[in-house]
Amino acid sequence: MDPSGMPPPRPSWALVLLMSSVVAALCIGVVKAKTGVSTSSLEEDVLEGRVPRSLLCAWRCFAAAFFWHRVVVVLTQTTMDLPLSYLRGSKFAKKSDVLVVRGKLRLVTFTMQTWILQGIYFSLAAAASLGMSGVPLGLTHVLFEVTWSIAHLVTTVTTYVLIPAAVKVRGDEKPLSILERDQLILHNANVLFANVDCAVNNMRLVQAHCSYAGLWCCVYVAFIWSWGSYAGYVPYFFIDYSLPFFTVAALHLGLLVVGLAFFTFGVFLTTASKDLPLGLAAAAHGLLVASIVRLRRPRLPREKKKSPAQSHVRCPPRPGLNDDTMIPKTPSTYVHSARRR
Repeated sequence: MDPSGMPPPRPSWALVLLMSSVVAALCIGVVKAKTGVSTSSLEEDVLEGRVPRSLLCAWRCFAAAFFWHRVVVVLTQTTMDLPLSYLRGSKFAKKSDVLVVRGKLRLVTFTMQTWILQGIYFSLAAAASLGMSGVPLGLTHVLFEVTWSIAHLVTTVTTYVLIPAAVKVRGDEKPLSILERDQLILHNANVLFANVDCAVNNMRLVQAHCSYAGLWCCVYVAFIWSWGSYAGYVPYFFIDYSLPFFTVAALHLGLLVVGLAFFTFGVFLTTASKDLPLGLAAAAHGLLVASIVRLRRPRLPREKKKSPAQSHVRCPPRPGLNDDTMIPKTPSTYVHSARRR
């Protein structure tokens, strides 16, 4: 229940129908991908890389340990200030401008759920590199594709949407928890590790598998709709389902398109750099990381001061002019006035 005593809003049937249609279309894409793409070569790529197998194995074991360590630390030792900034027309009643989130509530965020998915991928990839039997190589490859594209979606939205929105809510001087150390790690290390892994391994994204990334986004949206109906708030203003239908559809489909766009860019990048040496591949991925990470807060735009030439003063009345006439305060004004007199 919200503070006004009203039950939380629920998704409309029109939204549920729209989401069901999108999920059905993505499922059709998954079925076509399974029947139209050969997985044998993709499974072999999981075990190969641009570096020796022993080094690739060591990297994957380190990455898996790092991700699971951070997940445990975040869930047990850290808190986060979550700004509740809804768009006009939202039916959610804000309990406060900032919600303190800790413990298991951290799992509500898309970032944490994606981190867990990346931890599962690195664990499976490390197990495959260690030679363990029974590792599903096809699933490992799909997880690589999904986590690569979704990690870039998370970091881009955080850098260009969430941080500016938090600055707008909190002001230009108040501290932002989203820029504290654990938050910087969560929102930047994910894309850094994804690109380092992409540079050292021999895997590539396949366009036919883009439906898997779309389904992951839809699963999270369905979770948030259920959470909002239960808890009375949603963590992100751009997945607020209580807004008018066309606004919700535009925001949700827009995020889906951005995620699929990153997947398509990943297809291009991994295909183009597949035969490149390690140094050139690392440089390409490094440029991508540098373009979307943010390590410090942006500044609010300041109002421009008016120049003296733009200021106006009230001049003494003259015959033929109204008393309220405003004349710009410039030297030429007084020259022309003297000539008239």
